[in-house]
Amino acid sequence: MKITRIGLAYGSLIIAAAMLMMHLDVSDGTALIVTIGLAVIALTHMRRASRQSCESAS
Repeated sequence: MKITRIGLAYGSLIIAAAMLMMHLDVSDGTALIVTIGLAVIALTHMRRASRQSCESAS
C-alpha cells in the first residue's frame, strides 16, 4: 500500500511539473530531462520502499 501511495504522489508531481513547464514555455529538451529525472527519482524511491517492506516482513 505504501508503494502505491508513493507512486501516486510522484505521478501527480510529474504531471504538475509538466503542466508548469508547458505554462512557462520551457524548451522541449529541458522538459524531457526534468520529466525523466523525476521518473528516475520516483522509481528509486519506490524500489527502496519495496525493499524495506520486504525486509520488515521477513
